[in-house]
Amino acid sequence: MKVLLTNARTGAHKHITVGFNWPIFLLLVLALLPIAIALGFILGIKALVGGFGAAAVILSQHLARRANEARARRLFSLGWRFADPSSLEARQAQQAWTLLPTDTSLADPPQASVSQPDFTLNEGSFLDACATEAQAPQRIYFYQEGPMKVPLTNPRTGEVKFIKIGWSWTLFFFSVFLGLPLFLRRLYMWGAVFVVLNIILLIVQQDVRFMPIALMCWLAQFGFTIFISIKGNALTARNLLQKGWRFANPDAVETKYAKNRWSAEVSA
Repeated sequence: MKVLLTNARTGAHKHITVGFNWPIFLLLVLALLPIAIALGFILGIKALVGGFGAAAVILSQHLARRANEARARRLFSLGWRFADPSSLEARQAQQAWTLLPTDTSLADPPQASVSQPDFTLNEGSFLDACATEAQAPQRIYFYQEGPMKVPLTNPRTGEVKFIKIGWSWTLFFFSVFLGLPLFLRRLYMWGAVFVVLNIILLIVQQDVRFMPIALMCWLAQFGFTIFISIKGNALTARNLLQKGWRFANPDAVETKYAKNRWSAEVSA
């Protein structure tokens, strides 16, 4: 589940996950587990290897649980607030993030003007403006801090998923591991590409004579990784739309920007 925060001064939005942060957990495990195991071997006590490894996993799990709360606390200290404090997501976030400030309303709300100037209508200018054909903007401009995400909803179940617009660091770092994140996104064809490349590399690396083939496979794997990191989110959105999902807010700026960026993949 994700909750929407907004900055009242700039109008920027951020989606913060409420709960466990899996990317942080995996990165911490990959970083701490080898260190903990190496420390056990250096000390020469094999019984400590498993203990240090378990401690590294437990520490990673604790930090992953606190990562989103720490990020939310930092944003709140900078003036960010819940975009909709009365929403179910905001209420659940307040219960999960017990160390947030008690005032969760928008910071620095705009003050209503005490007196309004008298309104006068220039009939001639008004009619001229009505007769002028409106020009649609060629591009969408907006101010956005951090990655922008667009919500897609399943009309049958009511489930909502937020798809990031732009580069996917998750696919960049983890697609090489048998295409696991691609299979989780149900992009089976692209996941199969990485599985095949991994199998070929596993075979050809056993013989020095096949090193040119291995080099070609490494280059192909790197090229596919860059491609899927750029196009992966658009392909994920297209896959969901083809299965009946719809944009949750068709008229929102994020949705229009996403359709503009994903025009080659998404036509809905």
